[in-house]
Amino acid sequence: SILFSDILTIPDAFGLGVNFVENEGPVFAKPINTPIDVSNLTHFDPSDLDYVYKAVTNIKNSLPDHIPLIGFCGSPWTLAAYSIEGRSSKDFAKTLNFIKNNKVKTHELLSKYTDACFLYLRRQVQSGADVIQIFDSWANLLDAKNLRNFSLNYTKSLISALKQDPLTANTPIILFSREPK
Repeated sequence: SILFSDILTIPDAFGLGVNFVENEGPVFAKPINTPIDVSNLTHFDPSDLDYVYKAVTNIKNSLPDHIPLIGFCGSPWTLAAYSIEGRSSKDFAKTLNFIKNNKVKTHELLSKYTDACFLYLRRQVQSGADVIQIFDSWANLLDAKNLRNFSLNYTKSLISALKQDPLTANTPIILFSREPK
């Protein structure tokens, strides 16, 4: 069984104001437009997503013992791509331009998202998730070098943190990643 809340809960908890618009999908009220926007992000408080953890607990309690519950989150790169673009896009040109011109701030954003993903996934496991799935839905936007720098390194860091934490060390992890360019 899998709980689908949405992968953009973390950017919303950072104060970016994610709304879902009919026929458009997610639209950010406050996307990352400048390097200063990265510096001005609010502190991530995993308690802001208590509704997700309560849903995990409720679903886990209603499942037979032999059926595992999969918790999930977006990868740091996917969260950053949406946060910078401000919405879904066919080419994410704004995002790719931002990372090209603002490498340091992009890495800062990805670090913040990696830390937040760890806390978010840890709380899901604490609430009853048996397995974790990480969605790197926009890996295909990046060429090989940028895939390593902006996606894989942060996903590896997230997985490493989960494997080193006593609560999540033995939790199976599934990575979904779209084929890169």
